[in-house]
Amino acid sequence: MSGIITDNIGRASGLIKSAGGGKILQTKQENIGANSTDATGWTELDSFTFTPTVATSIIYGWYSGGMFSNNGRWGLRLTTNSTGSDVVIAENNYSMGGDNVNYGECPLNWFEDHNVTSEITYKLWAYDINTGDTIYVSLNSFTPILMMEVSTT
Repeated sequence: MSGIITDNIGRASGLIKSAGGGKILQTKQENIGANSTDATGWTELDSFTFTPTVATSIIYGWYSGGMFSNNGRWGLRLTTNSTGSDVVIAENNYSMGGDNVNYGECPLNWFEDHNVTSEITYKLWAYDINTGDTIYVSLNSFTPILMMEVSTT
């Protein structure tokens, strides 16, 4: 059987017209360098940019960095400015529940429906719950943040 399928009617062969979308338009990797903070509350650690090629696409991203602290209570947050002001699009909090040396993964995953083709700035923030404690992010020389732009049509 050959030809072009132009409708969404099921066939004995199991073939139907593709729904469209899902094509990867571009990918980008940003490396987040080693950072630390001893400030209590949310502290901006790093920023990076991504420029979509299509306003109707979706940006999917993920970060899987480790954190170290002597209190075991911390968090990571990612903000975007695609709407003109910083908005939280991903957040993860981590707690070991003890006051001792702790290391753990604090992954972030996000989808962003941005509606722009201009440069978007993302900011990575860390949260420290205790005054005087220091948290460390990306203990190795860097941790990658991976992003891809996916078409929706």
